[in-house]
Amino acid sequence: MISLLRGMLYKKTESKIFIDVGGIGFGVFLGMDEIPALETGSEVTVHTYLNVRDDAMDLYGFISSQRLSLFESLLFVGGIGPRTALPITTAISLDNFRKSIITEDIDRLRELPGVGKKTAQKMILELKDRFKKEVDLVIPPSGFDVNDIYLEAKGALEGLGFSPSEVEIHLREALQNFDKGAQSEDLVKYVLRNVGNGGSN
Repeated sequence: MISLLRGMLYKKTESKIFIDVGGIGFGVFLGMDEIPALETGSEVTVHTYLNVRDDAMDLYGFISSQRLSLFESLLFVGGIGPRTALPITTAISLDNFRKSIITEDIDRLRELPGVGKKTAQKMILELKDRFKKEVDLVIPPSGFDVNDIYLEAKGALEGLGFSPSEVEIHLREALQNFDKGAQSEDLVKYVLRNVGNGGSN
């Protein structure tokens, strides 16, 4: 399985880039918002997903591993293939998509390209339990909208260098020290004040 490519970008179109890796050329479908920033002749690194069909093998690429994770999550939904999933990854982040699924925000999901009401409902049905296990949401004090504050604080802390396991531990503690009026910013400040900036990195 090809999971990452690093090489010289020698050609690009509106939907694909072509990378020379040790003299072998690879064509990779990439999000249309990412292609313009890449310069022909430069070295590029893309995380990839190989889709094997009876009549073809297609590579889908992502500059960030989070986009790849979002893409792979979308493929768990029946009826969504790579060509449908790729544009969605350009329209929403993994954290915001996860939050929309967990909170059953059908209106937000319907804003995504190629997603109607039935597809949005199917996404929630097939991904909600999976995402809830991934974020391991804790039971908050009464009145908390834990889905919003937890996921926002989680994303901010991971962006500051904390590992997912560290975030889980610190947010468990933080949630026990606030009432229902707390915001994600309050949780982040609490963690930084009591643990320090940057986690273990």
